[in-house]
Amino acid sequence: MAVKVFTNSFLSINGVEISSAIKSCTMPLAIAALDATTMGSAATVINEPGLKNFSMSFDFLDDFTDNEINEDFHALWDGRTKFAVAWRPENTTIGTGNPEYQFTGFFTSLPNGGMVGTLAGGTCTLANSSALVRDVTP
Repeated sequence: MAVKVFTNSFLSINGVEISSAIKSCTMPLAIAALDATTMGSAATVINEPGLKNFSMSFDFLDDFTDNEINEDFHALWDGRTKFAVAWRPENTTIGTGNPEYQFTGFFTSLPNGGMVGTLAGGTCTLANSSALVRDVTP
């Protein structure tokens, strides 16, 4: 089994690569467990797989310069805009060893502000508004 150490992931928000500003990125994948227990099987809860769900969170370093990440993110958040998201484990070509996860999403949380002596930035959270695609085609 190969072990992966994340050192240079790729992340694109609304068609703009922001990899150099990202500190971490996670995308928990879930499936709802639907209770299908009936009277005849009441000794054990029986579950069926329901709808898939996922989200994405990423930590980033903010940049308040004109036409940079803070202005771009705020415009997407302020407009309740849905946008294309693409993430790869490595910032190299898509392939079987470097799949790209693609979806349409929108910001559900966007940090603004900070504490004295700390780096500007924080954690953004995205919700999905499409299915998740795992692409291995360059």
